[in-house]
Amino acid sequence: MTASQKGRMLCRAASLFVAAYVSVRLTDGICTPCLRPFFEAVHMMDFLRDNHFYRNGQRFMKEQIETLVAIQRLEAESVEIQHQLNEASKRIEEITQTLREKQQDVENRAQTIAGWKTSYRDFDLTLKSNQDLIHRSQERLKTVKTNREYQALLKEVDELKKQNARIEDEMLKLMSDIESGEVKLAESQAEIQELEASIEAETAAVEQSTASQRLRLQELEAEKSRFAVQTDPSLLKLFKRVRSIHSRGNAVVQVIDAVCNGCHMNIPFQLYNELQRGDSIKLCPNCQRIIYWQQQWE
Repeated sequence: MTASQKGRMLCRAASLFVAAYVSVRLTDGICTPCLRPFFEAVHMMDFLRDNHFYRNGQRFMKEQIETLVAIQRLEAESVEIQHQLNEASKRIEEITQTLREKQQDVENRAQTIAGWKTSYRDFDLTLKSNQDLIHRSQERLKTVKTNREYQALLKEVDELKKQNARIEDEMLKLMSDIESGEVKLAESQAEIQELEASIEAETAAVEQSTASQRLRLQELEAEKSRFAVQTDPSLLKLFKRVRSIHSRGNAVVQVIDAVCNGCHMNIPFQLYNELQRGDSIKLCPNCQRIIYWQQQWE
């Protein structure tokens, strides 16, 4: 029915109401012929209600549901983008943490090697000092006059030689540790260089990607604001409340064959019938999500 047709019908209904009122007031009694225009007017108004106002209610609810679904879709995309941004940031942090650990390992290894080298130098000084003592003791052996002094010097020389032997063993071990440590240190330093290059490349890639993602987030926020303006305030408030309850799922879901697509539970038959009329907002009695009958919008 076109708008002009509906207008003509409204005028006709008003005329019939006037005619019915005049007929009743001019007669002494109420008879069926006099009430016929009245009944005809009531019937026409019922028709208009059923075909105009009710259909406007359906259209309004359809638009509201579609708006909520659009907001929900935008929010889901925003959540996904934010998740990707968080994962990228987490990945960079993990690589950076690995780099810090490697750097700390290199620092500790370098300090250990430095300690070994210090011990090696100390042993070398002790070894040279002992060798000097041995040489002097051997020179004294040539000049001693008693057997007791001679035996004492021999014992001293023997102890110094044994000490030097232990020191040489320690020095050999330290030399081996220093060589292997320096090899591992060089490997760790090479790994650090690779990690630094990897972090630099990945950070650049992430920054390029996140720049477009952050721009998209701004666009999504603008779109959500635009849709929010088109949504009834009380309905938007209800949507946000349901959304807070189901933060990891949809707040607005379709019902197919009397089954809620959110909790996958059957809804009561009477509610399913009311839902198919599409003239009011309904909630699933099981999960409290906003529900709608998908077939009506298709």
